[in-house]
Amino acid sequence: MIRGTGGVNIPFEEYDKKDINLYIEPTQENCKIFAKQLCKINQETNLCKFKQSSKISKEFTKLCIDNKVIINLYQPHIGDYIISLYRYSINQFPYNNNLYLKIDSESLTKETSIPTDWQEIKCSYFYTIKDKYDKLKGDK
Repeated sequence: MIRGTGGVNIPFEEYDKKDINLYIEPTQENCKIFAKQLCKINQETNLCKFKQSSKISKEFTKLCIDNKVIINLYQPHIGDYIISLYRYSINQFPYNNNLYLKIDSESLTKETSIPTDWQEIKCSYFYTIKDKYDKLKGDK
């Protein structure tokens, strides 16, 4: 995950240098390889940030500025994908390169226009994957 301050959909600039953050999943392998370069797990994102002073963070920051990387929201805003959605609550988490999402809303119906590249799954499957995610997260 890339995170920085400033406006959404605006490229990173030189003055953003101190505000550009790179995060990774704190898997056992990542923690072993990057141990001295990582901060503690962020409770909001369940990811580890690279320390600003780390070689990876400095190189990444330079690449972001040089290549005019666009700042985006760190998590998708569901209302941007399902226009008719209002008054909703969500439960979402990343697992195995997928974003799992459970939406509770009275405005969500079978007729609601859901993006074609989204895959509907049963609630039982969602909670099975959520349990796996929670166990993996707890092992850190």
